[in-house]
Amino acid sequence: MRPIGMSFGVGLVSGPAIVPFAAAAVASLRQHNPHVPVTVYIDEASPGLQRLAPVLGLHLERVVTDTENVWAPSPAERESVSAQLLKIKSFVRTSHDPYLYLDQDSLVLGDIGDVQPELDHQLGGQADVFMVPYRPEPTVWASRHRYFDDPEIDKEVAIRLLNETYALSLPVSVMGELRRWDSDVVYGSGSALRLLGNRWLELHRRMLGALTRPSVFTQDELSLSIALWELRDLIRVGELPDRWNFKAGRVLGLGPDTPEVQPSAFAGARILRLAGSRLDAWAVRQVRAALHGLDIEGPFSKIT
Repeated sequence: MRPIGMSFGVGLVSGPAIVPFAAAAVASLRQHNPHVPVTVYIDEASPGLQRLAPVLGLHLERVVTDTENVWAPSPAERESVSAQLLKIKSFVRTSHDPYLYLDQDSLVLGDIGDVQPELDHQLGGQADVFMVPYRPEPTVWASRHRYFDDPEIDKEVAIRLLNETYALSLPVSVMGELRRWDSDVVYGSGSALRLLGNRWLELHRRMLGALTRPSVFTQDELSLSIALWELRDLIRVGELPDRWNFKAGRVLGLGPDTPEVQPSAFAGARILRLAGSRLDAWAVRQVRAALHGLDIEGPFSKIT
């Protein structure tokens, strides 16, 4: 295990439906890094995580997300929006430098301290923030079906919707310049992430407040793309190697309800992302293994 810089820290978020996954993420991290500071951001009381906080050495920070007036068609959608806001607010609030954000459906497979010698020679030089780019469609326009309810929308209508939603005056040319980045694992300098987080939060709040009809979907990555475009002269984005955000379904081409994945398939991965596969049998076994040995009751007694 490599020594970790004193200011390095990790953050993730948790809501009522994902508590076991957040606990498993921290438990897997603690197998390799017993002392690195970890903060879990929550927007309501979490007795299960409170019981585990001293065991896993995590700090719980409660943050108000204020989603009462946000358009959301279901409780699950509202919880998703709350998780988006918690993630962005973790960037705004972090005092760590550098800071590593992990999505709650992550499992740590090795020493996360290795991220520093691997990437810090670029930090502040070639890049300020590291994320995995979406592939094979790296731009918002190429993936417009993810953001607009009309898959045949043209650029003029799309930019008008964005300008109305975000109260901006973006030119049509921006539609081809907005890059898509996977923000489920992010590594970067604290100052850059706080700057990005503040603008990202402002833009995403505007989107959520403007959504009286689902013409634009509530995707935080769209707000992120706009924030990064606006801050392009201040924040440089570097490509995070896939092993730090190894999204099993995408990298391995897994179909739905995959029953078994051999551990050798994750060879070289440092952060395994369960994502859309998290309720598949193989992923549930991975989560249970990470939680094994903990005094688990209540919401931790079953994962589904």
